[in-house]
Amino acid sequence: MKSLFKFLGFIALVAVIGFVITACKDDPPETPPPITTLTYKGRDDNNNEWVLKITGSSYELTKGVLNKSTGTVINKLGTTYSLKPSVTATGFNATVTSGGLVELQGTIVWYAGGQSEALPGSMTPTGGTGGGNTGGGDNPVIPGGEEPALPGEPAIIG
Repeated sequence: MKSLFKFLGFIALVAVIGFVITACKDDPPETPPPITTLTYKGRDDNNNEWVLKITGSSYELTKGVLNKSTGTVINKLGTTYSLKPSVTATGFNATVTSGGLVELQGTIVWYAGGQSEALPGSMTPTGGTGGGNTGGGDNPVIPGGEEPALPGEPAIIG
């Protein structure tokens, strides 16, 4: 009789463990935050509109409708991005605020025709997403206010 109670106790213990295991659900996998595009706009002294879009570690810079440059974000130090076009080894710097694009320093090589052009320096900002958690502009900011992770050393090109 004693061994029957041990046997029934063992079966009950196994049943409880089985119910506990089957009742546990796997946690859903964590979804990485979406890659956000930050957009900054500015006008130079000749009233040309410049638009800088930063998506992850890539950028696109346009001047008007015909001039376009794309490449890699090398680094971001404060409000200044160090950018390297895909068509040349020479990089340039773009300084932004929550109000937009405020300065472009260096020389750019455009895709259309491959001509180079000195960047305008100081600009009048005309709109932007801000520097992380300030909001505003055309596109949402990364949830939690984090900046996109960027590869590279903490140095400004130029």
